[in-house]
Amino acid sequence: MSNLPIKKPVFEYKHLLVFDTIALLSADKSNRLQVWRNNEQLGECYIPGATYAEISRISQEKENPDFHAAKAFLEFAGKGSRYKIQPKEDNRQIPLDNEKDRQILACAHRLARENPNSVIILVTYDPTMKGLAGQSGLPNFCTLTAKDLSDWFFLDYYRGKVPQAVSDAYQRIKRFQSAGGQNHKQANHFPKPQNQPHKNKNKQQRQIQPTPEPRKLQGAQSHQNQHQNPSKPQKKTVFQSCNYWFSLCLCCRSCSLSN
Repeated sequence: MSNLPIKKPVFEYKHLLVFDTIALLSADKSNRLQVWRNNEQLGECYIPGATYAEISRISQEKENPDFHAAKAFLEFAGKGSRYKIQPKEDNRQIPLDNEKDRQILACAHRLARENPNSVIILVTYDPTMKGLAGQSGLPNFCTLTAKDLSDWFFLDYYRGKVPQAVSDAYQRIKRFQSAGGQNHKQANHFPKPQNQPHKNKNKQQRQIQPTPEPRKLQGAQSHQNQHQNPSKPQKKTVFQSCNYWFSLCLCCRSCSLSN
C-alpha cells in the first residue's frame, strides 16, 4: 500500500459549511474529533454565534446528554481548529419565531449573500430551517445533514463528487451567472414582517397652522354693537306732543258722535 498522501480534489466552487448545534454535537462520541477534522476537509467551517452560545451553555450543564460533546468541541475549537466562530446576529425578516434558529439561519444567509461564487451549506436536521433555506431565493444556498457530510467524505469526496443538493447549487449558480445575474449581496427574499420597529424613518413634521377665528353672524354683530353702544333715548319735541294730544281729542269726538 502506498504511503503517499491522497491528493485533495479540486471542485468548481468553494464550500462553506455552517453548523447548527445538534448537527455539530451529533458526531459519534468514539470518533467525534476525527469527524470534526473531516468537516474541515470538506470546506470552510463556520460556527454561528447562536450555535457557539448554546454549546457553551450545554458545557455547563452536567446533566445534559450533550454535556461531554459540548466540552469536547470547546476544547477542540480552542486548540487551533479551523472552525470560524461568528458573532451573534439576527435577521428579523426571516419568518421564524425561534430566536436561536433564526440567528443561525441569519448567519448562513449572510454568508450566502457575501460569497456569491461559493456554495453555502447549512448543516442541520431541522425541517423548518431546511425549508426556509430553500425559500431564500439565493442560488448558492443549500442544506445537508451531518450524516450527509459523513457519507460525502467517506464515499465521494476523494472521487471529486458532491452530494445532489450541492450539485443542484452548482447548476443554479451557473444559470444565475449566465443570465447576467448581479451580485446578490443585498438580496433578501424572506417575507418582510408587518411591524419593523428597528427601522427609523425620517418623517417631515407637519407645520401647525393657526386656527382662524370663527366668523360672527351679522345679526349677532349688530346686536353686540347695540349692547356695547346703546343709543340714548331721544327727547320728544313740543310739536310732537301737540300732535299727539290733537289726535287723541279727534279720536274721542268720533267716539261720542257714533254713540
